[in-house]
Amino acid sequence: MSNRVAILDAGGQYVDLVRKAIERQGLPADVLPLSTPRNQIEDKYGAIIISGSPASSHAQEAPQPDKAIWQSSLPILGICYGMQAMVTSHGGEVAKNAIREDGRVTTQVDVSHPLYKGIKKDLTGLFTHGDFVKTIPQGFQVLGSHQLSDGSTAYSSIALDNKIGVQFHPEVFDDTPEGYQLFKNFLSIAGLQPDPAFQSKLMHDLIEAKKQQIADLAGDRHVIAFVSGGVDSSVAAALAAEVIPAERLHAYYIDSGFMRDEDDMVIEALQAAGLPVKKVDAVKDFEQGTIEIDGQVIGPLITATDPEAKRKIIGKVFVEIQNRLIADLKLSVALLLQGTNAADRIESGHSTGDSHTQTIKTHHNQVQEVQDLKSAGLLIEPIDDLFKDEVREVGHKLGLPKELVQRQPFPGPGLAIRIIASDKSDSDLAPVPAEAEIQAFLHENFPGCDVHLLPIRSVGVGGDERSHLSVAAFEGELTSDQLAKLSADLPSHFRETVNRVIYRLGSDPLSKSSLTKTTLGADERQQLRLADKIVFDEMRAANLLDQIKQFPVILIPLSFKKSGDRSIVLRPVTTSTFMTVQAMLPERDLPKDFLERIAARIISQVPGISNVFLDLTNKPPATTEWE
Repeated sequence: MSNRVAILDAGGQYVDLVRKAIERQGLPADVLPLSTPRNQIEDKYGAIIISGSPASSHAQEAPQPDKAIWQSSLPILGICYGMQAMVTSHGGEVAKNAIREDGRVTTQVDVSHPLYKGIKKDLTGLFTHGDFVKTIPQGFQVLGSHQLSDGSTAYSSIALDNKIGVQFHPEVFDDTPEGYQLFKNFLSIAGLQPDPAFQSKLMHDLIEAKKQQIADLAGDRHVIAFVSGGVDSSVAAALAAEVIPAERLHAYYIDSGFMRDEDDMVIEALQAAGLPVKKVDAVKDFEQGTIEIDGQVIGPLITATDPEAKRKIIGKVFVEIQNRLIADLKLSVALLLQGTNAADRIESGHSTGDSHTQTIKTHHNQVQEVQDLKSAGLLIEPIDDLFKDEVREVGHKLGLPKELVQRQPFPGPGLAIRIIASDKSDSDLAPVPAEAEIQAFLHENFPGCDVHLLPIRSVGVGGDERSHLSVAAFEGELTSDQLAKLSADLPSHFRETVNRVIYRLGSDPLSKSSLTKTTLGADERQQLRLADKIVFDEMRAANLLDQIKQFPVILIPLSFKKSGDRSIVLRPVTTSTFMTVQAMLPERDLPKDFLERIAARIISQVPGISNVFLDLTNKPPATTEWE
């Protein structure tokens, strides 16, 4: 029997995390298209895992595995959509529910079953789906269930012989702490034996494979590396420097005009790490960048409001700058090296398995111009199958300094996607009062609170699909447990309306707010830079830089006229892979006075800022960044 695991990709956001989970068990795994024929799998593999998907398994056009898979003697683990496909293919029923689950949920599991050996009866796992199993197929045993807030039963796990389904995501260890044990148990059921040598050699072999990949792609050609000082681009450049002679490796720090005020510090850190970096002034290039979408020219960037358009403009301008650098170097051709990581690739809709993965947001390093370079063999992305924790591990192994390896992530598009732009002004549009049913829900479950649906939308993710929905802002005195419950309940119960919940820290009431015309101009960038600097100053003073894994600071076009024309949203989160994040809440995760001090300083020290909010929303249903 083969010791290798086949992972059938139905388009899930977490399929690469499944591969990673298996490899951590000391076994090799391959991500394959969902439609891979049974005979091709049985010849090479000892177990099958079917991933999640943005599709509905009960829909007529839903992607399906080879029907013969279900007659295979190989053990099968269906995850989320994989479980639902198992149900529908065996005569059970799956249907959309009025409410959805997105985030950590506690479910009760049958610990007598081998899948749950050594696992607590009350298992906490990541659930992210809007379809639920309504009818269990004949012969299947229910291994797990829990009650939804509407009183209905949610089936979280089923089994028939060696066919097992789980509605949650055991591969997301950040949110399913016992997921590692569950995979261990499944592989034991399958009779697969971990190879200690595989695990011990994994990181060494990975680094050597990355070096060889770079050397093979580059050949004797020149390579242009874009480095920002973040861990991803730094590790990619450090790997390249191991195999490409210095005279053929050209590293550049691109000043887009949308970065923090830390250019000199970043360049010095990169040079100290042995990466000679040159700074390129490209502020005007980015400000005036445009793109054509569906025959319409959008831009310049500083006036763009659509998040996808902004990201695509920025990616396009980076490639234009690369072409200019190639000409300046008097080269006929050069490859582009960039620090695309697995999360960038997956969220941009590029799966390693099948084509069902949905685009959550197009990362600037995955735009069409970059894909064209890839098709032409002119792109090197050595870490595009690694998650942030793995990239950091590689960085440590390469001897990069801690200040680069552990540096808090900052998006490549920089402040451009942290400024929520609006082409409307106060007189054009006022905040939309919350719909009556949302207000009623809040007053029934969280008395003493008030909520408004802001005239602002943000990007979110749930059930492996993109959302672009309203932001719900509320005010009132709540405990951290109540804050956590509210931020989960609103998107769950109002799935078509809300994907993000924020809490007012400032004093101005929500009823006094209006919308301010906002561009990506110099004034707005300066407001955000100042607020961002205050946040980092306070994090350093409180010794929280390691505890808070990322702290996006968002500028929103919400005005409280007495005090200022815009507002700031604070978004402290913790995570390891960035495929999911947990919002950090006052008292539970962070000192309340720490957040209050930040809010007070921003309101008093940043001109034109009138209010400060705290983003309470986990990923899912929100994304880490707002755009």
